[in-house]
Amino acid sequence: MQELDALRDCYQSYLTYTWTLRRKTFPLAGALGFGGGPKDDPEHMRFYQQAQERAEALLAAAPSPQEAGEAVTLMLRAEEEHQDNDLAVWTLMAAQHHAIPLIGLLEREDARALLAWYQRRYPRRKRLPAQEEVLRALKAQAGRSV
Repeated sequence: MQELDALRDCYQSYLTYTWTLRRKTFPLAGALGFGGGPKDDPEHMRFYQQAQERAEALLAAAPSPQEAGEAVTLMLRAEEEHQDNDLAVWTLMAAQHHAIPLIGLLEREDARALLAWYQRRYPRRKRLPAQEEVLRALKAQAGRSV
């Protein structure tokens, strides 16, 4: 499906960009509030908005439960798979919020499997508001009490 490929490309382009940015940045860029460091780069917000647009386009294309599952898995696991990319990790965590509408299309068993993984990956002390919302959506789709 074209929309799923566009979502994958969005994530890959962002990750490639952040690694390139890391290599081009001198060690103390943005330190002590002087100058804009790599964490202030506008590409982070651009990616966040593009991820939302790509997820909405995928939802509008009425994906199969399997396609929705691929998209949700990509969006939820990206932070874990790229945790060594310190420029991207917080934006990847925030972008998990955009997976919520797609979670409603998952098969119950797929939602249960993702829920079990997600609860291990994000214990209460590591959850931000986006993770709390994702967790509620996974529980609802898995048929568990919220």
